[in-house]
Amino acid sequence: MVDTLADLIALTRHVDMELVCDTQKFKNQLDDDISGMFHRVFAFSGQKPDIREVFKTRVDNTKPAETVAQFDPGECAMVSGSGYVMPISTAPPRSHHLDTGEDGDGLTARTEFLEREELVDAPWSSQAPPHLAFSSEPNNPAEIFCERWLTTVSDREQTEFKCEVTEAYNAWAKDNDYDTMSHQAIHRTIKNYFDTLGESTDAKLTHPTKGQKAAHRCLQMTYDTTKVDDGSGIAESAA
Repeated sequence: MVDTLADLIALTRHVDMELVCDTQKFKNQLDDDISGMFHRVFAFSGQKPDIREVFKTRVDNTKPAETVAQFDPGECAMVSGSGYVMPISTAPPRSHHLDTGEDGDGLTARTEFLEREELVDAPWSSQAPPHLAFSSEPNNPAEIFCERWLTTVSDREQTEFKCEVTEAYNAWAKDNDYDTMSHQAIHRTIKNYFDTLGESTDAKLTHPTKGQKAAHRCLQMTYDTTKVDDGSGIAESAA
């Protein structure tokens, strides 16, 4: 983003635009040509070299940087080519509060730093409207089968023949009004669902009745085609 910022501004020079950018390393992360494009810089406590660079490039006076570097949370300096104002009572973006165990999402931390801010419930609903809500149910029915009836284990001697998994999935799909799928699509989904499965867990084993067949190592299937799936992950005996 920083590398292409000059090109972006040049392309949109006929359009009013405002960019709000964040950097922890004003001196090292921004080229002079880029940093010079910003009209105002809000400097919080931090590394003195970065804060000195802010003042040097705007007002050619680095002395205030010593004070700004020692600011308490909730204070900053606004620096522009016209001068600077400090301290301003404000707080950094909530994304700056990285200790989630202590600060949560950062909003609570802001209210601790700013006396005039109070964390209250919004007077409007924050729920997504029904037509925009995402369903928690997977779109791919083979993922549902993976969730309910397959599990991975560390034992490489535990294997499941791929042909039997395919038969079990398609029987389950027919019994539960899901689409059947091709052998390749089913096992591609299984490998995508379980990131511990891959080429290293593929095997060629002798099936009791079908000869040499492909199999998954470290995979265990608990689905029983003679029983009914009630959605709980436990197949009940058919009536």
